[in-house]
This record gives sequence, structure tokens and C-alpha cells, in this order.
Amino acid sequence: MVGEQYDVKFSWNGMTSSPVDSLRMVLWAQTFGLNEEFMAALGWRHFSRGQKIADHSVLADAAAEAGLDREDAMKVLKSKRYTQELSDGMVNWRKDIEVDNMAGLTAIPCFLFRTTNPKWCHKDPERLQGSTPQPMFEEALRSLEAYENW
Repeated sequence: MVGEQYDVKFSWNGMTSSPVDSLRMVLWAQTFGLNEEFMAALGWRHFSRGQKIADHSVLADAAAEAGLDREDAMKVLKSKRYTQELSDGMVNWRKDIEVDNMAGLTAIPCFLFRTTNPKWCHKDPERLQGSTPQPMFEEALRSLEAYENW
């Protein structure tokens, strides 16, 4: 694995969960200029330790590590603060993005898988959106490999 050569250990056993609260927390952290620090702290918890990004205690711990007040973070999480801002941002994002004129792009990240085989290049790309379990990536790659070798 690439990460190992840099002493980065990834957890492949983590659970996927809704990113809504973590995205609200990013907006909150941004008001203090600490959104990057928050995302870094949350990223290590999720990708290295397999912790759920929807778990309020995980989010509050990441906020504290980023230099934010843990108690204030919990207050934000227990409220609906930044829900409307997040929703508005998603509406604007959908207006601004076009990926091969694909309707229905609803989550980030979005991975597109397309073959280069001329016989199948007209085929719509397979896409995986949002928090996607590793087996779904493996299946998409196997499917792509089958088109390449056809």
C-alpha cells in the first residue's frame, strides 16, 4: 500500500455513515478559520481508526483537536444549525457541476468508472457516490476490467 511507505495506516474496517453532521461541523469550523484543521482531525479518525463520521462524540473530539470548543461543538450538533446553509450549498453545487451532462449527481465524493475500449466507450460510466464500501469499488473495477478485456 502507498500509505505504508509514509507510515500512514488506513482502516478498511470502518463503517460508512451519513456525512451531514460532519459537513455542518465543517461549516461551523469555517467560521473560526479552522475548517482544514477540523477536516484533518476528522479524516484521521475516519480513515485510520475506522470511526464513524456521524458519531457526535467523534465529531466533537475532532473539533477539540482542531482547536474548537468541544462543548460548543456538541451544542451545534444537537441543534439544526448550518442545516440550511448546507442544503443551499448543495443546491448551488449541483447547479455548478456538470459531469458529462449526468443528472442525478447527488453526493460527494463521486467516482466515475469508464472503459477506454472503443467497442464500449459509448457506455455510460458507472458511478459510486458518497460513502461507498470497499466491496462496491472492487466490483466496479472488476466490471471495468471485463469491458477492457472484451
